Amino acid sequence: MNVFKNKHWITTDTELRNILIKCDQCWKSTLSGNLIVPFNDIGSFPIEQELQAYVINTAEIGLGHWNLLILQKSRKAAVLFDPLNEITIRHPQVLNHIKTYCKSLHFTLHVLDIQTQGDRSKACGFHVIWMLHKCHDLSINGIHNLIKILRNQSILHIETAIVHDVFKMFHIK
Repeated sequence: MNVFKNKHWITTDTELRNILIKCDQCWKSTLSGNLIVPFNDIGSFPIEQELQAYVINTAEIGLGHWNLLILQKSRKAAVLFDPLNEITIRHPQVLNHIKTYCKSLHFTLHVLDIQTQGDRSKACGFHVIWMLHKCHDLSINGIHNLIKILRNQSILHIETAIVHDVFKMFHIK
Protein backbone atom coordinates (compact mmCIF):
# COMPACT_ATOMS: atom_id res chain seq x y z
CA MET A 1 0.00 0.00 0.00
CA ASN A 2 1.21 3.51 -0.80
CA VAL A 3 1.47 5.32 2.54
CA PHE A 4 0.72 8.69 0.93
CA LYS A 5 -2.88 7.61 0.21
CA ASN A 6 -3.45 6.79 3.87
CA LYS A 7 -5.62 9.21 5.88
CA HIS A 8 -2.91 9.16 8.55
CA TRP A 9 -0.80 11.55 6.45
CA ILE A 10 -3.43 14.28 6.61
CA THR A 11 -2.32 16.80 9.23
CA THR A 12 -4.55 19.07 11.27
CA ASP A 13 -3.47 22.36 12.80
CA THR A 14 -3.20 20.64 16.19
CA GLU A 15 -0.93 17.92 14.76
CA LEU A 16 1.25 20.55 13.08
CA ARG A 17 1.61 22.40 16.39
CA ASN A 18 2.51 19.14 18.16
CA ILE A 19 5.29 18.54 15.63
CA LEU A 20 6.60 22.11 15.34
CA ILE A 21 6.88 22.58 19.11
CA LYS A 22 9.78 20.10 18.97
CA CYS A 23 11.92 22.68 17.12
CA ASP A 24 12.62 25.95 18.95
CA GLN A 25 13.18 27.91 15.74
CA CYS A 26 10.05 26.54 14.02
CA TRP A 27 8.00 27.26 17.10
CA LYS A 28 9.39 30.78 17.46
CA SER A 29 8.95 31.65 13.77
CA THR A 30 5.27 30.62 13.94
CA LEU A 31 4.79 32.67 17.14
CA SER A 32 4.31 29.57 19.26
CA GLY A 33 2.01 27.99 16.69
CA ASN A 34 -0.27 31.04 16.51
CA LEU A 35 0.57 31.51 12.82
CA ILE A 36 -0.86 28.13 11.83
CA VAL A 37 -4.03 29.64 10.44
CA PRO A 38 -6.69 29.55 7.75
CA PHE A 39 -5.74 31.85 4.88
CA ASN A 40 -8.24 34.54 5.83
CA ASP A 41 -6.42 35.04 9.18
CA ILE A 42 -3.14 36.05 7.51
CA GLY A 43 -2.15 39.46 8.75
CA SER A 44 -3.75 39.08 12.17
CA PHE A 45 -0.34 39.36 13.83
CA PRO A 46 2.31 42.07 13.47
CA ILE A 47 5.73 41.10 12.14
CA GLU A 48 7.63 40.79 15.40
CA GLN A 49 10.84 39.09 14.36
CA GLU A 50 13.31 38.80 11.49
CA LEU A 51 11.93 35.51 10.20
CA GLN A 52 8.24 34.92 10.65
CA ALA A 53 6.27 32.06 9.12
CA TYR A 54 2.61 31.48 8.42
CA VAL A 55 1.50 27.89 7.94
CA ILE A 56 -1.60 28.53 5.87
CA ASN A 57 -4.65 26.35 5.41
CA THR A 58 -6.42 27.02 2.12
CA ALA A 59 -9.79 26.36 3.77
CA GLU A 60 -11.49 29.03 5.86
CA ILE A 61 -12.83 26.30 8.15
CA GLY A 62 -11.82 22.64 8.38
CA LEU A 63 -9.20 20.77 6.43
CA GLY A 64 -7.72 22.15 3.28
CA HIS A 65 -4.27 22.16 1.74
CA TRP A 66 -1.26 23.51 3.69
CA ASN A 67 1.04 26.22 2.29
CA LEU A 68 3.91 28.13 3.86
CA LEU A 69 4.55 31.88 3.79
CA ILE A 70 7.95 32.95 5.09
CA LEU A 71 8.49 36.66 5.78
CA GLN A 72 12.02 38.06 6.05
CA LYS A 73 11.73 41.46 7.70
CA SER A 74 15.14 42.96 6.83
CA ARG A 75 14.83 42.15 3.12
CA LYS A 76 11.14 43.07 2.94
CA ALA A 77 10.67 39.78 1.14
CA ALA A 78 8.21 36.92 1.36
CA VAL A 79 8.42 33.38 -0.01
CA LEU A 80 5.31 31.31 -0.68
CA PHE A 81 5.66 27.54 -0.88
CA ASP A 82 2.81 25.37 -2.16
CA PRO A 83 3.91 21.71 -2.20
CA LEU A 84 1.52 20.99 -5.10
CA ASN A 85 2.55 24.18 -6.95
CA GLU A 86 -1.10 24.77 -7.86
CA ILE A 87 -2.06 27.79 -5.79
CA THR A 88 -2.77 29.94 -8.86
CA ILE A 89 -5.08 27.28 -10.34
CA ARG A 90 -6.79 25.68 -7.35
CA HIS A 91 -6.71 28.48 -4.75
CA PRO A 92 -6.59 31.89 -6.50
CA GLN A 93 -8.50 33.51 -3.61
CA VAL A 94 -5.74 32.40 -1.22
CA LEU A 95 -3.01 33.73 -3.52
CA ASN A 96 -4.85 37.06 -3.90
CA HIS A 97 -5.17 37.35 -0.12
CA ILE A 98 -1.43 36.68 0.30
CA LYS A 99 -0.51 39.17 -2.45
CA THR A 100 -2.66 41.84 -0.83
CA TYR A 101 -1.08 41.19 2.56
CA CYS A 102 2.47 41.34 1.18
CA LYS A 103 1.67 44.51 -0.75
CA SER A 104 0.33 46.15 2.43
CA LEU A 105 3.68 45.37 4.10
CA HIS A 106 5.65 46.58 1.06
CA PHE A 107 7.19 43.09 0.81
CA THR A 108 8.16 41.48 -2.48
CA LEU A 109 6.44 38.11 -2.86
CA HIS A 110 8.38 35.20 -4.39
CA VAL A 111 6.21 32.20 -5.25
CA LEU A 112 8.37 29.08 -5.40
CA ASP A 113 7.86 27.30 -8.68
CA ILE A 114 8.27 23.66 -7.72
CA GLN A 115 6.06 20.70 -6.92
CA THR A 116 7.38 18.48 -4.13
CA GLN A 117 4.13 16.66 -3.32
CA GLY A 118 2.54 13.95 -5.46
CA ASP A 119 -0.85 14.79 -6.96
CA ARG A 120 -2.64 12.13 -4.90
CA SER A 121 -0.60 12.58 -1.72
CA LYS A 122 -2.10 13.91 1.49
CA ALA A 123 1.27 14.83 3.03
CA CYS A 124 1.25 18.61 2.45
CA GLY A 125 1.71 19.28 6.17
CA PHE A 126 4.96 17.33 6.16
CA HIS A 127 6.22 19.31 3.15
CA VAL A 128 5.46 22.61 4.86
CA ILE A 129 7.19 21.50 8.08
CA TRP A 130 10.24 20.40 6.07
CA MET A 131 10.49 23.69 4.18
CA LEU A 132 10.01 25.73 7.35
CA HIS A 133 12.83 23.81 8.99
CA LYS A 134 15.07 24.36 5.94
CA CYS A 135 14.38 28.11 6.08
CA HIS A 136 16.20 28.39 9.42
CA ASP A 137 19.54 27.84 7.73
CA LEU A 138 18.87 29.24 4.27
CA SER A 139 18.28 32.76 3.00
CA ILE A 140 15.78 33.44 0.26
CA ASN A 141 18.61 32.90 -2.24
CA GLY A 142 19.43 29.63 -0.47
CA ILE A 143 15.82 28.50 -0.82
CA HIS A 144 15.95 29.23 -4.56
CA ASN A 145 19.18 27.20 -4.83
CA LEU A 146 17.54 24.31 -2.95
CA ILE A 147 14.66 24.41 -5.43
CA LYS A 148 17.12 24.18 -8.35
CA ILE A 149 18.61 21.03 -6.82
CA LEU A 150 15.18 19.48 -6.20
CA ARG A 151 14.10 20.04 -9.80
CA ASN A 152 16.53 17.34 -10.93
CA GLN A 153 14.74 14.67 -8.90
CA SER A 154 11.43 12.86 -9.28
CA ILE A 155 8.48 13.94 -7.15
CA LEU A 156 8.28 10.46 -5.60
CA HIS A 157 11.95 10.65 -4.58
CA ILE A 158 11.55 14.19 -3.21
CA GLU A 159 8.38 13.36 -1.30
CA THR A 160 9.81 10.20 0.23
CA ALA A 161 12.96 12.08 1.33
CA ILE A 162 10.93 14.95 2.78
CA VAL A 163 8.64 12.73 4.86
CA HIS A 164 11.59 10.67 6.12
CA ASP A 165 13.49 13.88 7.00
CA VAL A 166 10.54 15.20 8.99
CA PHE A 167 10.13 11.91 10.86
CA LYS A 168 13.85 11.93 11.68
CA MET A 169 14.23 15.65 12.52
CA PHE A 170 11.14 15.77 14.74
CA HIS A 171 11.45 12.27 16.24
CA ILE A 172 8.06 11.11 14.99
CA LYS A 173 7.23 7.44 15.40
